[in-house]
Amino acid sequence: MLAEQKEKYTGDALMSKHDTLKIIKHLQENWVNIGLGIFSRHKNMEGEVPPERRDMEDILKSIGRLYKEYEIRISGDNGISKMIPNLVGTLDFCCYKLENVESFAFFLEEWEGVDKKINEMKPRLDSLINIIGTVPQHMDVDSGPLFQEHIFNVIQQWILKIDNEINNGNIELQRHMDELHISMVQWMVNMLIIMVPDFTDQKTLPKLEKESAEKCNIRVMQLELDATALARKLSQYSTYLNSCCKGMVTAMALTQAAQSQSNPAKELRELDRMK
Repeated sequence: MLAEQKEKYTGDALMSKHDTLKIIKHLQENWVNIGLGIFSRHKNMEGEVPPERRDMEDILKSIGRLYKEYEIRISGDNGISKMIPNLVGTLDFCCYKLENVESFAFFLEEWEGVDKKINEMKPRLDSLINIIGTVPQHMDVDSGPLFQEHIFNVIQQWILKIDNEINNGNIELQRHMDELHISMVQWMVNMLIIMVPDFTDQKTLPKLEKESAEKCNIRVMQLELDATALARKLSQYSTYLNSCCKGMVTAMALTQAAQSQSNPAKELRELDRMK
C-alpha cells in the first residue's frame, strides 16, 4: 500500500493530477472572463461596475490560495513525498532481515540494527499521519473541506447578489427610458401646439397680435431649451448603451468571422451608429 502511495507522487500519476488541475484552472479562468463580461454590460450611468466586482476579486484570492494548497498536496511538498520513500526503505530493510532470520545466524548487533530501524519507523509513521492532507503551517491558510465549503457558499451568495443587482439595474434603466420617452412625447405635443394656429371662437375677442407673438416666442425658446436637454440625455443613454454592449457585440462579430459568416461586422457598425 505504501508503495502505491509512493507511485502517486512520481511519473504519470503525478503528471495526470497536474493536468487535471490545469483543466480546472482553465475552466475557472473562463468563469472569470464571463463574470467580467457581465460586469462590463451592467455598469451604472456613471460608468461604475457593480460592487460585486470587488467580491469576485476576494473570491479569486481565496481560490488562488486553494490552488496552492492543491498543488502542494499533489506534489507532496507538504513532506509526504519524502516521508513515504524513507518509510518504505525502512520497512524493506526490516522485512529483509526478518525473512532471513531462519536462514542465517543473527548476531546481536544485527538485532540491534533492526530494533533501531523499527524505533525510527514509529515517529515517521506518526509524522506521516499528521501531514497527510495538510499544508505547511507557514502558509497561514485555512485548509481542508471546511475551506472548500466556505468558498462554495461564498460563490453561491455572490451569484444571488449579482442576480439581484442586475434585475434592479434593469428596472432602473427601464424607468429612466420610460421617463425619457414621456419627455420626448411631451416635447412633440408642445411643438405641434406652437405650429397649429390658435382657434378663435366667434363669441370671444381675438387676442392682440403683439401679445400672441410674445407668447409664441417664449414657447419657441422653451421648446429649444427642452430640445437641447433631450438631445443631451439621448446622447448620454446612447453612449451608455454603446459602452455596455461593445464587448458583447465585438465577441459576436469575432465568432461570426471565425465561422465564415457573411457580413460579421454588421451589428458592430450598427452599434457604432448609436453614438
